[in-house]
Amino acid sequence: DPLEAILTEAGLLTTMRMLTTGNLPVDVLQSHAARLLDTDTPRPEAEEVVASFIAAGVPMTPWAYSLDITGETVLDLIEADPLTGQTAPVILSDSDWISLQGICAQ
Repeated sequence: DPLEAILTEAGLLTTMRMLTTGNLPVDVLQSHAARLLDTDTPRPEAEEVVASFIAAGVPMTPWAYSLDITGETVLDLIEADPLTGQTAPVILSDSDWISLQGICAQ
């Protein structure tokens, strides 16, 4: 749980203040963000990733290449993609995509 991690780092007093005010001090958030950036995130097992992409009906090859453009370190994902060569499904409608862009632009 991401919230648990930041509250554990922040300590009891800061957590109590956050619960009563709804705010976390900026320095706590910056410290947590810096720690996250300095920590390597383990890659999930290929079987988990494959199952998730298959369940969603989304090809995983484009995602795999975003992790490693050469494909060398993600060859297991590329080779396991059952949707290779098929047309990707529409995940967002045009109006949903425009709405998402509007949210992200703010």
